[in-house]
Amino acid sequence: MNAGNTSISGVKQDIGRITAHCRRWPIWVVGVGLSVSALFATPVLAYRAEVIDWVPQRAIIALGQPVLDGENNNGKPVRYPPKGTKNLIGVFPPKSNVEFPETKYPTVLKDLMLWVKAQNHLFVVPHVVTGKYTCEMAAYRKDGAKGIAKSTLFTDAVVVNKDIHWFKGDSNVMESKLVDLYYSVSCKGTGFSWQRKPEEKVKFESDWKNGVPSIEMQDCKDPKYSIYNVVFWSPPDGLNPNFKDPAIVLQSHAENNDNQQQVTP
Repeated sequence: MNAGNTSISGVKQDIGRITAHCRRWPIWVVGVGLSVSALFATPVLAYRAEVIDWVPQRAIIALGQPVLDGENNNGKPVRYPPKGTKNLIGVFPPKSNVEFPETKYPTVLKDLMLWVKAQNHLFVVPHVVTGKYTCEMAAYRKDGAKGIAKSTLFTDAVVVNKDIHWFKGDSNVMESKLVDLYYSVSCKGTGFSWQRKPEEKVKFESDWKNGVPSIEMQDCKDPKYSIYNVVFWSPPDGLNPNFKDPAIVLQSHAENNDNQQQVTP
């Protein structure tokens, strides 16, 4: 890994994201020492967010192998997979024993609102047509006391979903402060399909800031309405955005006709 990638990796692990919240709309700000608090009614919060690399090769498998009618597919859009949809199997590694973000307000688990954002994508090309993300979270005490609380979160990969989710479970966990808890998390993608124009070239999203899916949280009793990024899956450091298109190119019907006309009887 070169110095540039090492620097990026350090930012990913030690800083995570800085979240600014103005009125109803969250605004993403990346960097250190960025003075924007004067621009917004609510303060900018810097904290450690959990960042997990998604697995590129597993994502490619989900595209399937479309068969193209010539290089430009006879002018028709290229669909991935060629029929139906695919699940994103093994793309998002799970993680356990993770600490919640440190909050300014003493948040108790029962007051924690959660949601999933999917404004970013694994691929720049092809473009998502259908898909859904579902994430499972479990919270448990650091001291090993019995009890567990769980939450299932979901969002559409195309249509913005504003559904809010909550933890449910044993009272001793629900009444605990976040600083006394660990969480485990896993996410999966189901029913995915993609499409590109014939002239477009397949390309990964390679900017680590554009992670997906991204789980966010807010304390419903926080008077400042602060929003925190809990965890997101990110492109691996040094990922080459260009990869081999899994589509299979056949000679087009037009090319076949031209070749037949050129054959001497």
